[in-house]
Amino acid sequence: MNIKSIDIWKLALSFHYTYRKDLLKFLPFIFIPVFGDGLHSILISKLFNNDRPQFGESLGDALRLFLKIFYMKFYFWFFATLWSFVPIYGIIKGLHYRKYWAMASNVAVFESLTGTLGIDRCIDLVTNDHSHIGARTFITLPSLFVLLFTLLFLLLTENFPLSFWFWFYIFSIIWLTIPVSSALNTIYYVKLAEKEQVGCVSKA
Repeated sequence: MNIKSIDIWKLALSFHYTYRKDLLKFLPFIFIPVFGDGLHSILISKLFNNDRPQFGESLGDALRLFLKIFYMKFYFWFFATLWSFVPIYGIIKGLHYRKYWAMASNVAVFESLTGTLGIDRCIDLVTNDHSHIGARTFITLPSLFVLLFTLLFLLLTENFPLSFWFWFYIFSIIWLTIPVSSALNTIYYVKLAEKEQVGCVSKA
């Protein structure tokens, strides 16, 4: 199963557009770092199965898993930070840990794995991905989108009031950084899990 980074972005943005009415009910929770990541995993797992999420139940599930997800994400963040002090090679290792970090909430929600087992599973998922689309999905394309928004902001502010476009720019960056990034993490996980299942079937 071949999928491109831009396809993952399209699916993540499509999720936010298609289910915008459902997501509005969960404002501002989807903008909270880590908690919003877990909440996105829960919402996507339900909505993709045509199961309309209940507000209280979904928030309760996200709250119940918050500390477990936080522990795994902190673990990956901590080692990514340590590797950042190592020139050149540390950048490569840091990218791997960014992908491990992206898997944490999904492994907790979809596979009910947390703690050491969850951490090992996150690493296995990313290690078995030989398509190498993680860098483009989590680094290259976001950087291009931020650059595009910045250029658009600079162009528009020449002819329109600064205040409106300034806040629109800030909101767009925050939206890409937290809610859209959370959806990206889950879509990336779903695609890795699908490829893994296909590989297992092929071997069988």
